[in-house]
Amino acid sequence: SKVSRVKTDMRSLNTAIEGWAVDFNHYPPDGDDLEPPINPMTAFDVMARLQVITTPVPYMTSLPFDPFHLDFDPNPPLVLLFPSLPSYTYSYNTFGAYNADPINQQPPNAGRPDNFNLLSLGPSEEFDSLLGSLEYDPTNGIISAGDILRSGGNRVDR
Repeated sequence: SKVSRVKTDMRSLNTAIEGWAVDFNHYPPDGDDLEPPINPMTAFDVMARLQVITTPVPYMTSLPFDPFHLDFDPNPPLVLLFPSLPSYTYSYNTFGAYNADPINQQPPNAGRPDNFNLLSLGPSEEFDSLLGSLEYDPTNGIISAGDILRSGGNRVDR
């Protein structure tokens, strides 16, 4: 039931994000798209990434929380993806058009990203994408590895 909830939440977030993008001609910026970039270690930033879809125009009334991410983990990639303390919203990250440079896969998008992804830790409650096991598949067992992902926009990985 939690996986179904996550997928429903992500579908709702996707609709709100796309609605915002229709009005502003780009997706809502995440922390590193803002000028100056926000500090991902401060408590305010947990909501900063998607707060724009709730105020001043409510594309959603409130941000849903990831039911699989309830505990603080000091792992550096998690602190960047999920700033602040629990309860955590889904991770929201934006990108510019694909860049062949393997070190910097996103060129500066001047706060106007053209694609995004949403991430839930999934039933394993761990950041499995970091280890290469990307997407949760229920056929591998109820608590199998893998994150629940949803993407939008025109990202083309090569």
